[in-house]
Amino acid sequence: MTTKIHDVLAKTDWALLAQQKLALLRIDGNPAVDGLINFLDALQDAAEADGFPVVWLGESSR
Repeated sequence: MTTKIHDVLAKTDWALLAQQKLALLRIDGNPAVDGLINFLDALQDAAEADGFPVVWLGESSR
């Protein structure tokens, strides 16, 4: 069975991902972490455009 990106996005815990991203943002000055944050931003943008219930920072931590 081949996993499709839609399947991965459908199974993503968006609130948890937002919290994990927040933890990464607290690691300052690491180019690898910065790249990962940029990737997560792009992934969230694309997922939201396709109708997935993306949770952005601040929404889940209130």
